[in-house]
Amino acid sequence: MKLVISRKGVDSRSGGIPSPIMPDGTLVPLPIPSRYGPKGYDHVSVNGFHLGPLVGDLAGARMKRHYLCHLDPDLDPKSCDRPRGWRPAFGQLEAAQKHLESHDVGPGDLFLFFGWFRAVEQSGGKWRYIPKSPNLHIIYGWLAVNERILLTDEAACDKRLKPWAEHPHLHMLDRSQNCLYLGAHQLPLATLEQEGAGLFRVVTDTRVLTDQSQSNRSRWKLPGWFHPKNGTSLSYHEDAGRWTPQGENCLLNSVARGQEFVLKNAAPEKVNDWLTSIFEG
Repeated sequence: MKLVISRKGVDSRSGGIPSPIMPDGTLVPLPIPSRYGPKGYDHVSVNGFHLGPLVGDLAGARMKRHYLCHLDPDLDPKSCDRPRGWRPAFGQLEAAQKHLESHDVGPGDLFLFFGWFRAVEQSGGKWRYIPKSPNLHIIYGWLAVNERILLTDEAACDKRLKPWAEHPHLHMLDRSQNCLYLGAHQLPLATLEQEGAGLFRVVTDTRVLTDQSQSNRSRWKLPGWFHPKNGTSLSYHEDAGRWTPQGENCLLNSVARGQEFVLKNAAPEKVNDWLTSIFEG
């Protein structure tokens, strides 16, 4: 099993705001605005929260609640009405998909999705970011790959894809290397009985990538076995200068851009232990 740490949701360039951590700790990853929709923020919920009011209060002029959004990865069965046969899915295309293809990512592999988050509160009947609350990179969801489908005009007519007719990548057939990854029914880890794809409900320390003693959200704290000196490779982060050992852990200056970071050559038992800590919270 290959593990992909995948950056998704609003960021400094797409949307321009962090996703909210609600007062009860619930993570609400906001999809980026996109003309490919086809759903708008006002018609989508994530982890039980309607996105329209959150976007309306938090985004200012950057995004509007009536904008179409790129609901991808699409992991929450309750986000909107679902046709029969739907299950979680994730789309990728162009350079990022080429990167996944070069690492032969496909059935049996696992995506961990992370994004930029910040705590919010209500003030005067509206949502706002808590002043001086930290900016954090947090793992918020996962998808174990059951099938990878190249999306072409012919594929879009395939009756098998009918349950995903509203997925944004079925509306981007003019783009190259456009693929849809369908979620498995069960996580491919013997130590965990989990659905094959879904959202983590709340923030926990084990789901936070950012070193919380740092002010830079891109400075991550990871288990020590991630360090390249152990033979482990994390794509886009092969430069040993990005890594600093710190006791049983290591610190990583993660890259500012890039979407798909593929982990290779890590000891399976180490990966399983780390994943177990994330899933069990």
